[in-house]
Amino acid sequence: MNRIIRYSIAAVLAALLTLASGCSSSRRTASPGQATPLPPATSTAGQLILGQLHTDAGPWTDFYAPFTLKLRRPISLSVSGRATMVRGQSILFSARMLGIEIAQLYVDADSAWLVDKFHKLMCAVPTDRLTGVSGLTVGNLQDLLLGRPFYPGTADLTSALANLAVTEADEAVVLRPRKADGAADWSMTLVSGPVLAAVDLALSGGKRLGLQFSQPVTSAQGPVPSEIDATGQAGKFVLDASLGWSLGKARWDRGDIKAWTPPAGYRRITPAQLIETLKSM
Repeated sequence: MNRIIRYSIAAVLAALLTLASGCSSSRRTASPGQATPLPPATSTAGQLILGQLHTDAGPWTDFYAPFTLKLRRPISLSVSGRATMVRGQSILFSARMLGIEIAQLYVDADSAWLVDKFHKLMCAVPTDRLTGVSGLTVGNLQDLLLGRPFYPGTADLTSALANLAVTEADEAVVLRPRKADGAADWSMTLVSGPVLAAVDLALSGGKRLGLQFSQPVTSAQGPVPSEIDATGQAGKFVLDASLGWSLGKARWDRGDIKAWTPPAGYRRITPAQLIETLKSM
């Protein structure tokens, strides 16, 4: 039984590591450089949608919901837990097994922490290692998790309209940056209103990440997709995963979110050491 528990926790930590590494795949999306040959934002429908994004999506201050993270590749497993986000400040994923919290993934503007509560281990990396110095903000990651369009590195999409190229294709509106850094290219597709239908990211070296969003569910703070499917590849590493929200149990704007602090009495190790620890379990 103890061996099964150790293996299960190792699998949970591996899943959370995969979730965190998904952020690092996007770290070069916002470094404007040479202009790309994209058309200007002349679409009337596209401009109308962009103009309504900040009102249709619904403002929020904090969010809580149960989640399920399913991995199909590089390993097959399913992890459940609870997620809490404070707008523009923090993201906390709490993984549970048999009702007991066994691991945490916490991200704020300064650091990203992975905590193994069973073995009392933790590791941290600067957040800009995941997102890039001029890349995604915590608010951008929150928008991505809730299926809302954004411009990397900015807090408000409407303030970055001049940096966007807007096109229409097959009854969809496609957003792309007018400028790119030559090593990354991204696009966001919207089909109806302010909810993302797809995000595609291509990096130099053949690296790619694609996200597909389910049909949105009406919530107290606007429409939110109940599931996000992610596929990607970087060399031999292949990702196939999905993140599902239990939106029927979601809570918005509670205003009583406790500040997160690193647990006391835990041994701090490097991400490389954590990976070696997982392999030995």
